[in-house]
Amino acid sequence: MIPRRQTLHFGFEIQDLTKQYRIVGVIANLYPADKRSLYGRRALDDFGRRDIPIAWGEKATTRDRPIRRNQFPCDFMAENIVFTPYGQPKSDPNDPAEIESGISLLVRLVKGIVETPNGQPRTPEPKEKLHFLLVSSIADIWTLAELLPESFIKATARVVIQGEYTVEHNTSDPSYVLKANHKANNNGFDINSADKFHEFICRNNIPSVVVTKVAATASAMPTQVLKDLAATGHKWGKHLYDIHDELSVQYYKDSGDEKTRFQPHMDEKWFLKTRTNWFLTHTEHDPYPKGADVLPYVQVTPYDPLAGLEIAGPDVRDALKIFTPFKDQTIHKIVGKRAPNPVTNDLGDTGINVMQIQTALQALWKGSLLASKGMRDLLV
Repeated sequence: MIPRRQTLHFGFEIQDLTKQYRIVGVIANLYPADKRSLYGRRALDDFGRRDIPIAWGEKATTRDRPIRRNQFPCDFMAENIVFTPYGQPKSDPNDPAEIESGISLLVRLVKGIVETPNGQPRTPEPKEKLHFLLVSSIADIWTLAELLPESFIKATARVVIQGEYTVEHNTSDPSYVLKANHKANNNGFDINSADKFHEFICRNNIPSVVVTKVAATASAMPTQVLKDLAATGHKWGKHLYDIHDELSVQYYKDSGDEKTRFQPHMDEKWFLKTRTNWFLTHTEHDPYPKGADVLPYVQVTPYDPLAGLEIAGPDVRDALKIFTPFKDQTIHKIVGKRAPNPVTNDLGDTGINVMQIQTALQALWKGSLLASKGMRDLLV
């Protein structure tokens, strides 16, 4: 079963004995976390998922970017919302108009797995466990693991990460070490948390899958996919299409200035290589496009959605044939490995089936819009 999802920044799901997943919470944990949580609350409500709680997470980074025009438009923000102070429990866990902090939501969900309603340990071991989808900073999840390590271990089935790590084997024995790549954005937001969390899941044998930027970049799609979403008539489809060009141009302009680019290496060349198909028809010696001239080359790179496909479960992954079979022998799997050829600079086999991924994502995106409560009301 593929659940309907609108995952923002940090999601986690719960699996039952029938292998069906349901979304039990979302955390928005990058600046501005409060606005992102209001944006997410409105999206969940419009998709008929008012039952899913959303929380605001830790700031997690000092690299704040300016809020761009139309990034958080009023028509797409939840109203009349109360924010619970950080770390404090909600006064009413079932009230979607009250947004709690990320750690409060995480603690409540984990304890709900390992404890009975009166606070006693569940015996035998819980039959339901959490599957965490981490597509942003590792700060909130590490705070939870550090606060309730034993409960976290018992409550967790596996972790799926959009980022990058390596599994470093010891040559003298069968042990291995999980190392976070500091250049990956999700790790770079809070390197200390990323290092400690990766060491924690390695030491405690918590299964994980990381979906790298190599896989996401290889799966890039033309912006026609956004036009198709807008053509459904759904407000969120039109919204994504309307803001894409403006934000892409601003992102490109920011990359050309050392003072505004997100990270030192994320310059114009980086943008053209990772966000566009410019180099399919140009060389590095050609003059780079200026401003909006970059738009015909911009593509939609499915960083978070690709990890979202993996969190749907091995049965869905295998049925869709989106990833080639894992060859790693540890419980930590990598989707999108680098295998560079020093002569041709060819990345080699990325471990993904691009056409299958693109077809699956486009069908899910468009199908979710058409199937949502907001679309059904629109068609009446």
